[in-house]
Amino acid sequence: MKDFNSHQNRFQSYDEKIELLRYSLVEERAEYLELKVPENLIQENKGYYPSLPPLISVYGEKLVYAFRYLPEIYLVDLNTNETKEISIPPTNFKATEPIAFENYSRSTIGEVGESTQFIDLIVDPSQNQILRKHRKYRDGVSTGKDYLTVIKWDGSWGEIEIDNKLGRFLPSESHVFAISNEMPDEAAFRYHSFDVKALGNKN
Repeated sequence: MKDFNSHQNRFQSYDEKIELLRYSLVEERAEYLELKVPENLIQENKGYYPSLPPLISVYGEKLVYAFRYLPEIYLVDLNTNETKEISIPPTNFKATEPIAFENYSRSTIGEVGESTQFIDLIVDPSQNQILRKHRKYRDGVSTGKDYLTVIKWDGSWGEIEIDNKLGRFLPSESHVFAISNEMPDEAAFRYHSFDVKALGNKN
């Protein structure tokens, strides 16, 4: 716990690879998966505070992952271990630059005018698409709107504004569920169900 709470341990660059343990409950077997990390996330003495783990989603033999401050998405075929990079910045994307470690006490991530942070990522099982949610900030404060980018395997995409009261997305075989952030009381559970349709092509 002492090491975990140290500022230096929290403020760091990523390693060159991220290791995941994939465990099959049915077959009772496990395997390690290695995900590559973009070079600008492993700069020495620079990083994001804190260095948040990537957003990861798995459905069937497809794995997608992305980092919260970068527009690139990485699609992994778990049968062949081939990785495809899809670079689709959302409309008016504002990058957040890595901060030098010695400046962490005087810097707060997001306090750089306008910035964009990706907050959710899933594989849509019914349409073979990737759904990515992002939020815009101004000086570290949310502007109050969330946006969803729907990305097809061929790279075509579309973007829509969504209700910012929605929490994490959960995929099923036919729909996408979203937990509501607004609950009437502690004994209630509220969620929304979506049938996601493909959006028109957009370059």
